[in-house]
Amino acid sequence: MKYCIIKNKEAFGKIKLANKVLLYQKAKERDGDYGFLHDEFAKQWFVTQKGRAMFKSYDLEFNSNDGFVRIQNELISGAIAKQLGLDVAEYVPAQYKIFEGLATYDYQKENEVVISGSKFLTMGNCKQLSNLQEFLSCAKNINNQGKYKIDLQKMESDLFKMIVFDSLTFQEDRGLQNILFLLNQKDKTIKVAPITDNEYAFGGFQENVSFDEKGVERQSFLSSHSRNVLFTIKPMEYYGVKNRYLQNVKDIVEYVSKNEELKKFLVMALNKLDYKKAIESINSTSNTIPNGYELVLLEYEKLAKDVYKKAIQKFKSQEMGLN
Repeated sequence: MKYCIIKNKEAFGKIKLANKVLLYQKAKERDGDYGFLHDEFAKQWFVTQKGRAMFKSYDLEFNSNDGFVRIQNELISGAIAKQLGLDVAEYVPAQYKIFEGLATYDYQKENEVVISGSKFLTMGNCKQLSNLQEFLSCAKNINNQGKYKIDLQKMESDLFKMIVFDSLTFQEDRGLQNILFLLNQKDKTIKVAPITDNEYAFGGFQENVSFDEKGVERQSFLSSHSRNVLFTIKPMEYYGVKNRYLQNVKDIVEYVSKNEELKKFLVMALNKLDYKKAIESINSTSNTIPNGYELVLLEYEKLAKDVYKKAIQKFKSQEMGLN
């Protein structure tokens, strides 16, 4: 019997931003290809005491409830990424004049320019798809062209880890606009940039969430959200797979069965994943996550681990060294 409890964005409450970094005058326009930029501040660098930073307001000037949810998602995703030892862009609460939002410190080094996934695929004469196999094929093409150098093993590892991270945080927006690379114009090298733009993690909370006596009503969640998993191991037709999340997890587990390094990362990630600690790390900075939101997130963590457990069992966990 279902309890039919409904949680929606309006019921979670709003995070209150504390210890905000103060942004000063705009420095200059950002260079490079940053994909689709909708925020009015997105193309500018701002001055801070720790160096230049970009700023996202998330429409908070319009008191957008969705904006507050996106901020919470970004902060919690960042904390989880750090648990897993991933290179992630640092987001901190910030304010520019009357505008609140998050600042991201510049991670570009001298001679580096940011390029989007779309630009990367174009450089390698590849199709506009969002999956690991296509990106690695494209990287080989770029190497063969001889103009730029790519460490293929490192790129495979970095992109795979992003896919695992996205699966463990239910990302719904890892499109070509926020799969970013750093092109060094002096060394003529290309590498994966720190993970950024995680505001639509945890299903994005764009729809209501149903609960039953066991927690999140899983079939409802998987049917309504898993179709939006974008960055996958293998090519998937967007509307051709009923439960993209389930299929993507199976593909991840199959992939690591043939790669010892990536297998070790997956084992570590599943063992270290702890939404509760991530939330506590945010709360410790006085940016308090609403209790109702925390309860739903903890249910999502259980769901992720359960789906992985079933996928691992299918691929003979004893032989793979997974448990």
